Amino acid sequence: MIRFPLRLAAAAAAAALAAGCSVSDAPDHTTTDTSSGPVADTAPTDLRAEVISTHRMDPDSFTQGLTVVPADTADGDRIRILVSTGLRGASRIYTAWLDGDEIVSADIDDSLFGEGSAVSGPFIWQLTWTSGVVIKRDAHTLAELGRQHIAGEGWGLCYNDATGMLIQSDGSNRLRLRDPHTFADKGLLPPVTDGGAPVDNLNELDCGGEVIWANVWQQPLLVGIDPATGHVIHRVDLSALDPQTGHRDDVANGIARIPHTDRYLVTGKRWGVIYQVRFVPAG
Repeated sequence: MIRFPLRLAAAAAAAALAAGCSVSDAPDHTTTDTSSGPVADTAPTDLRAEVISTHRMDPDSFTQGLTVVPADTADGDRIRILVSTGLRGASRIYTAWLDGDEIVSADIDDSLFGEGSAVSGPFIWQLTWTSGVVIKRDAHTLAELGRQHIAGEGWGLCYNDATGMLIQSDGSNRLRLRDPHTFADKGLLPPVTDGGAPVDNLNELDCGGEVIWANVWQQPLLVGIDPATGHVIHRVDLSALDPQTGHRDDVANGIARIPHTDRYLVTGKRWGVIYQVRFVPAG
């Protein structure tokens, strides 16, 4: 698979939305600029992934999205995950226990290339790559409930509890806010930069805490983004997590915070394993 970063229209204004700020009143397809001017980047903290445990995963999962499903009282201590996968003719979405046992799975049309997904209350939203199709699903059964159409590409998706909004990546250095009920466009977060330079190829996302985490496509790298400024404040080196699948496209892709802990789940395309990790100082 070859991807080309999508360049957003130059007419779109930059948003500077602080973490936790409500943007529910922003009109569709607009961006509210609440900034008082650019803020200088500070040097990011370099981190590494300290492995706590490993968990088996379907080795054929060309992982595009990884999410920890909000706990149900019937789950006990077990962790449920949501995985969305890519490749035309092989894309699907499924839930599984962290020990690897699948719960329910749903295929998507052979013409569609599946991308990231996120749980939003009773719904799941599933992106596709270049078709402009977003699939709305029942969060428990994965049954398709409808479709929305968007301009541009779909890459990564996450749900932010603090703002009640979805956040979408498209392969550029911009992250877009989406309504969790309708998927309507609610504007852009500030451009993502590291030392003043744009960070393109933002892919899979996690926004379960105060920092937005993003895989950088084709790099063994996670970046932690301050949503208020767009600055990269953390870099996590994932190069030690290499399952040696033998496929060039099997890059790191999948990041999900385990709620109320300092632990994360990370994986990659066709890795066949999920790593439970902590982010600790590099070196």
